Amino acid sequence: MKKITLVIAVVLVMIALFSVFNVSGEMPLRIVVNGDRLYFPDAQPFIDSNGRTQTPARFIGEELGATVTWDGTAQKATFVKGSKKLNLYIGKKEYELDGKTLQMDTAALLQEGRTFVPARYVAEAFGAAVRWDSAVRTVYIDMVEVVSTPEPIITPKPTLKPATGLSEADKKAIADRFREWHDFDLKADKKNIFNYLSSEYKAKKNIKIYEDIIFPLYKEGELFPYNKPNYMFISSAVKFAKERSGYINDSDFIVLCFITDYDNKHYKVMYGLFDNIIQDSIVARSYGYELVVKENGNWYFDNVGGYVGISEHFYRNEAY
Repeated sequence: MKKITLVIAVVLVMIALFSVFNVSGEMPLRIVVNGDRLYFPDAQPFIDSNGRTQTPARFIGEELGATVTWDGTAQKATFVKGSKKLNLYIGKKEYELDGKTLQMDTAALLQEGRTFVPARYVAEAFGAAVRWDSAVRTVYIDMVEVVSTPEPIITPKPTLKPATGLSEADKKAIADRFREWHDFDLKADKKNIFNYLSSEYKAKKNIKIYEDIIFPLYKEGELFPYNKPNYMFISSAVKFAKERSGYINDSDFIVLCFITDYDNKHYKVMYGLFDNIIQDSIVARSYGYELVVKENGNWYFDNVGGYVGISEHFYRNEAY
């Protein structure tokens, strides 16, 4: 009798453990908006053939505070929130945001009588930050509320503290110089990139003349370079932002900076790639950081290619 009871107990535990997995053995796909999981009563979100999370249109739209309507004749889902209007068309990668025609890398779909839309494009259209955690198969969407004033008041406030000991003129000069470096980096212009690197970085990487700069080389589909570069591109995020947004010009994005303290010699230049088309988008499409040091009256950079955590993200209105 005890053995039977034990077997039943083990079976119940196994059922509980595996109830979070679907029939294919994967964890169910989850959407979390502002910390709360979004539940779907019937049709469930899924990942399409383009690797994008497709979500029932009405549920994701209304959770983001938008009014959602469907035009069966035009095969169009329309999302309206305040002054913003988003149109997504079934089977089309072209979409419309505030009257502008843009391109995405997937399309809205009709499935099981439901309209499915790519969660990232809908969320970002309304100024949300979107993050995918593959380990738990979860899309995290965070809305940042903005008070409509000439200088937006943003909640919650970030944890970043501006650098001490730098004047406003210094901060602006660093940001302007960083953008100049970024422009030359986009063009892979070694001769001019050389003029923005700090002397300590050049010495560390054995860069004596601009021809000594070695760019990374990649094989098709590989994430890591097969050569030994001594310089990593700071503008790589532009390529991925173009693919995700449908924009085609470098000028469709703008680099903004937030400078913080680092050590007794360097400052940390946090930079974000912001949307230059939707200028009320207050979060960047990507973030990173480099180090800056003053030498001979000007600002020079260490090409460290640092990763920026979520707690270090900053908003458009507080950047330079």
